[in-house]
Amino acid sequence: MEADNCWADMKKIAIIGAGLSGLLTAWFIKKVNKEIEITIFEAHKKGGKISGEKLEGLYLERGAAGIFSTNPLLDYVVDELKLNDQLVKAHEYRLNTVKQEYMQKPPGDFFKCDNYLFSFITGGWQNLFGQGKKVSVWNGLSLHDFFKSSFGETFTELYGSVYSRFVFGCEPSDVDVKSVFPELSDSINRQGSFKKGIDDFISHERSFWKSSIIQKENYNAGFFNFKGGMFALIEALEHDLKHMGVKFEYSKIQTITRDRETYTLHSKSSRYSSYSDIIMTPQAHDQAPLWKELDKSVTADLNNFRYFASNTVYFVWNNDMSKKLGTGFIAPQKEKFTMYGLMNFSSVFPDLADGKSVLKITVPGDISLLGDDDILQLLMQDIKKSYGITVRPDAFTIYRDPKAYPVMDGKYSDYRKELLSKVAHFPCIHLHGADITGPLPAEIMRRSFMLAQKYSSIQSEQAAS
Repeated sequence: MEADNCWADMKKIAIIGAGLSGLLTAWFIKKVNKEIEITIFEAHKKGGKISGEKLEGLYLERGAAGIFSTNPLLDYVVDELKLNDQLVKAHEYRLNTVKQEYMQKPPGDFFKCDNYLFSFITGGWQNLFGQGKKVSVWNGLSLHDFFKSSFGETFTELYGSVYSRFVFGCEPSDVDVKSVFPELSDSINRQGSFKKGIDDFISHERSFWKSSIIQKENYNAGFFNFKGGMFALIEALEHDLKHMGVKFEYSKIQTITRDRETYTLHSKSSRYSSYSDIIMTPQAHDQAPLWKELDKSVTADLNNFRYFASNTVYFVWNNDMSKKLGTGFIAPQKEKFTMYGLMNFSSVFPDLADGKSVLKITVPGDISLLGDDDILQLLMQDIKKSYGITVRPDAFTIYRDPKAYPVMDGKYSDYRKELLSKVAHFPCIHLHGADITGPLPAEIMRRSFMLAQKYSSIQSEQAAS
C-alpha cells in the first residue's frame, strides 16, 4: 500500500482512544465523509484526561478547565452538537502575580479582558508589541528566552511564567517554542519579524477557515466551558457519533500487525481485522506496546517520552470569598512559596460556582511522598501568605497525575520529528493526541479537524465507484 494512494483506498478506520482527540477526529471525519466506516477502541473510559467529579454540589474538572477559542471551530462544534444553551463564557477577569510575599497587579489595565491569553497571543500582540522588531525562532529556543527577547523581562516575569504553567505545567524555560507553536514559528521565520509573522499567521488562518467546510472567519473569542463541565462535550460527541454509525469497542488493544494492505488489532481475547487506517491518540507510553510487532524502535522511542507531573487541588468554601480571592488567575513566585503553582478562581466561571468560592491550584512536580493532609497544610500557609485567608475550606480534594504533560523542551522537537519520520514508513498509521499535538483542547480540536480534511476528497471517488 503506497503512501500516495493511501487516502484514495480508505474505507475502514480504527481510532484508538476515546479521549477528546479520538472523538473529535472521528466526528470531523464523519462530517467530511459519512461513508467511511469508523470504530473507536477504548481500554478504560471515554474522555481520557477530561473528567471530573461532584464535590459540595459542584462539578470539578480533573483535566482541562475549558477551551479558549482562537478560531471558528468551537462555534461550529457547539452549533452542530446543539450545545449552545450549555456553553458558558468566562467573565471579565484580571491576571495577577505574587512577588515576594504580596499580591501585585500588573500595571494599569494591561491584562484586563474577557478573552483568554492565547486569544491575546494570536490576535493582540501585533497591536501592543512587535513594532517591526526582527526576531527568529530556532530549534531549542525556550519560551522564556523568546518572551524575554521579544517583550522584555517584565512581561516574561508577569505573564510568561503564568501562561507556561497553565498550559504546559512547567516553567517557560522548559518549553521549546517551535515544538508548541510550529506554524506561528514558521510564519515569524518567513517574515523576519514578530509583527509581520503574526500578521502572516492570522491572514493565513482567516483564509483557511473561510475556505473550509465551516466557511467563516468570524467567531466568538474567549475562554469557554459548559454547564456540565468539559465532560458535557465528550458525552455530546459520543451521542452524535453513535447516531452517525460509529462503533465503540471498549477493549484494550495490546498490539497491531500488518497483513499486506490492512492492519489487524489484537486484544487479549479478540482480533479486529481489515483496517486500512489507524489513528492512535493515547499517551506515548500507552501507544508504545502497540508497535512491538510493527517496529520495535518506535516502541522504544515512545517509551522514552519524558513527562511532567502535575497535580490539581481544589478548595471549596460554602460562602462568597470573591472579594478576598479577586478575579481570575494568580501566579505565586515559586521561590517565595512552598507549593507554588497557578491558581484560578470560581469568579472566572461564576455561573458554575453556585454561590460558592472555588480556588483551583495547580501544583507541578512529584508530590507522591506527601499525603493529602500534608498538602492541605502547606497550601493553607501559601493561601494565608497570598490573601490573608486562614479559614479552612469546607471541602478539599486533590487529583494527582504523574504523567500530565510531555516535556516539550529543545530535545522534544528533534525527537518528535525523528519519531514521525519512522511512523511515515507505515502508510495510513497516524500519531495524534496531546503528546503529539500539545495539551491545549483548542489545539487538539484544530489538529483533529486538519487530520479529518485528508479524507474529504475520498467521498466523491467512493460514490463514483
